[in-house]
This record gives sequence, structure tokens and C-alpha cells, in this order.
Amino acid sequence: MNKKIFLVLLLIIILALGSVSILFACSKPANINTVEIYNAPTKTVYKEGEALDLTGAQLRIIYEDNTDSIIEITPDMVSSFDNKKWGRQFLVVSYNDRTATIEVNVVARDVTTTRIDLPEINSNLVEGQNLNLSDAFLYLELEDGEFVTIPITEDMCSGFDPSKTEAQIITVEYKYGDKTVYGEFNVQVAEKSVVSVEVITKPTKEIYYVGEELSLLGGKLHVMYSNGYS
Repeated sequence: MNKKIFLVLLLIIILALGSVSILFACSKPANINTVEIYNAPTKTVYKEGEALDLTGAQLRIIYEDNTDSIIEITPDMVSSFDNKKWGRQFLVVSYNDRTATIEVNVVARDVTTTRIDLPEINSNLVEGQNLNLSDAFLYLELEDGEFVTIPITEDMCSGFDPSKTEAQIITVEYKYGDKTVYGEFNVQVAEKSVVSVEVITKPTKEIYYVGEELSLLGGKLHVMYSNGYS
């Protein structure tokens, strides 16, 4: 091959490569029309506190020219996950200003044991007296060994009758997440007795004629009982 022909062929190749480069440079990638979840993650139910697991999660990207591509969903694409909030959550998956959602559910950790702490003085009551729940707590031991402390309130308690002077077993019921847990404590209700009596208002009639009957109209007593009531 003579030098002239070689140069011509080389020029043709250079021009062809240049044309291809220009075509690639001028062509723009198709705009994204929408995105959708192609494959949901394998794990969609989480125990409270568990980290997000996107294994198997894929996003389908649909372009305006009706082509599409499939990509893996990564943690940096996901927002709105709160592993301390019980219930259904919709995770937002973002890609180039387009979004799709993944539904997951966060459930409470299992409760392994329950314990009630009630001061001894609170367990001795007097007839007619309400439950004394000051400094009373329900302790929940969770499956991972962590403890949750719940102040006991009257609406959590059942089985108490302040009119019965006897030993009573009180049931404590509490809903932890989607699980209901129970505990029990004992109280002893003693019969009330009168501690003091005081006249606080004298009867209206104070002067009598011989032979008149006693009138206590308007008279009032203040009676104090052993349970603190009056």
C-alpha cells in the first residue's frame, strides 16, 4: 500500500470516529418519566430497634422513551424510617427527584417477664379508701434484656373493691405495642373506724322552756375516720 492511499484511509477513519463522537455528544439521555418499586426488600417486618435491611430491594426507572432500567435500592436513597415507632410506615425511596414508597411494619419487642414494685405502705388500706399508687411501677423485661418502667395508673388496675374488708388481688393490665401484658399485687383492706367527732355547727335552738322537746335542727358534726376520710 502506497503512502498516499494509507493517508487517505487514515483520514477516513479519523473522520468516521469524529462523526461517531459528535453523535454521542449530541445525543441526550432520555428523561425519567417515573420510578416504581420493582422488588420489595425481603424484610418488611422489624422488631423495635432493628436496623433497616434492603436486601433484595430494586427500583425500576421508566424513561420518557419507554425504556427502563433496574437498579438496587441503597440506604442513602431511603428516608422516613423510624425503628422506634410502632406500626405501619411508608419509606420514601428517592431517585433524581422521583419517589416511590415501600411499606414496612415495626412491632414491639417481646416481653419476657413482668414485675410490680409497690411500696409496702401502699398495700395496707382502710375501707372506702382508693388504691394508693404513688411510687408504684410495672417493670417489663424485654427479649434483649432491656427494662421498661411504666408508672401504674388506676385505669390499668382491675379487681379492687374498696367496700370489701379483706385481702384482695389487683390485676394490672398494660398494652405494650401490639401485646398485652399483665401483673398482680396484693392489698389488705381493713374496716374503718371513727378517730374523732367534732361539733362544727350548733343546733339553731339553744333556749328551751320547761317541757319542750329537744330540737337538733341545723346542728352538724364533723366525723373523721381512720382512712383519712371525713
